[in-house]
Amino acid sequence: LRPEEAARVTGVEAGTIREMAREFAHAKASVAIGGGLAGASTNGQWNLTAILALNLLVNNVGKPGGVQFSAAPPIRDLPVAERVTPLKEWEAAAKRMQEGKVALALVHGADPVHGLPAYSGFADGLARVPHVVSFSSFMDDTSAQADLVLPDHSPLEAWGDDVPNPGLGYPTLGVQQPVVQPLHDTLSFADSLLALAERLGGNVRDALPWNNLKEAIQDGARQLQQTGRGSVQSMNFDAFWNGVLQRGGWWDDTARASVKASAVKLPTSLKQPMFAGTEVEYPYHLIVFPTNIGDGRDAHLPWLQALGDPISSVSWQTWMELNPRTAQSLGVGEGDIMEVESLYGKIEAPVYVNPAARPDVVSIPTGQGHSAYGRYAEKRGANVMSILAPLTDEETGGLAWAATRVKLRPTGANTRLVKYEGNVTPVQDEEHPIVQTTRPM
Repeated sequence: LRPEEAARVTGVEAGTIREMAREFAHAKASVAIGGGLAGASTNGQWNLTAILALNLLVNNVGKPGGVQFSAAPPIRDLPVAERVTPLKEWEAAAKRMQEGKVALALVHGADPVHGLPAYSGFADGLARVPHVVSFSSFMDDTSAQADLVLPDHSPLEAWGDDVPNPGLGYPTLGVQQPVVQPLHDTLSFADSLLALAERLGGNVRDALPWNNLKEAIQDGARQLQQTGRGSVQSMNFDAFWNGVLQRGGWWDDTARASVKASAVKLPTSLKQPMFAGTEVEYPYHLIVFPTNIGDGRDAHLPWLQALGDPISSVSWQTWMELNPRTAQSLGVGEGDIMEVESLYGKIEAPVYVNPAARPDVVSIPTGQGHSAYGRYAEKRGANVMSILAPLTDEETGGLAWAATRVKLRPTGANTRLVKYEGNVTPVQDEEHPIVQTTRPM
């Protein structure tokens, strides 16, 4: 696009675009990084490709201060990172469960009943699975549907390993060791699977020959020791193992990834995104964003619930951010409760007036609206994921979480936002008693 065409699409003046382009081209180390909202529409892959192509234009791929590639895993067959599962695969799994084709479901490290959009049908599908096992340490929305709950260790009680991705440009393996004894009679998820493999025997046991996860990690450490290189070297395995634990892992910064950018055919025309809902009936774009409780996995922790959002300082609830002009046109102000409706559902949330918000955008944080998950999370706020449209990136199948349009309706109700921002007048009534702290005489 020419700067004038890009200006019409983005709202950024053509002169500003030209100035940014010149600075990017002439700077010693310029890096263009895509992510977040840029990849959250139906044309997300196209957007990210265009953004990353800027690095090819200034020839900074594989150079200091530029784009660096991750190295191969230091141990054979070790996965680089958890694979991100596209929404279409979650929907396919939900369909198989609904059709009665799944006899056993194991859920670990996720709460898909709360975290997936309602239209995915996952909650309904899971209810039709004869045997559901959850390894959550808390009774979250998914665990509430489980037939058996086998609580996992906490991170401080467990062994683990990890290959960071994005990486550092050279082979790296992080090793996690327990620092406290398990407080309760729990078992790590990996050890539960290894115990099951032992019971099954045969080919399953042959594929998983270790008695526990610590032995599996030590087996990988022996492979690293045999390379004779890296941050820890020793002919004695015990000394090598202790060195890895002392450093929290192993790495070899002399084995830099040597990957060169290959010639690629880039798109030459703009790929427009699609949205669910017409601009006339649904005039606002819905943008979801994480706050202190993330996507909801930390909503059960009261100290994170009470920690104010970095921008609005709001805590303990779901809110919606509106531009002052938008709020004025709707006749609402801070604390007024609005109904937010998409083609796929509706929720309610109080208004927070934010001058940084675009007039045509409604921003709502994720993480609240749990039906379970303990007293600090249960029935608190609304789950904005429940009203997202079933649109995905056309190339990757990932959820297009910025592709939903909504309309707003004042409910006439009002509430006080729980926040640290501004001046707050003390209130004393039956619902809000004043607690006075005095020093002993």
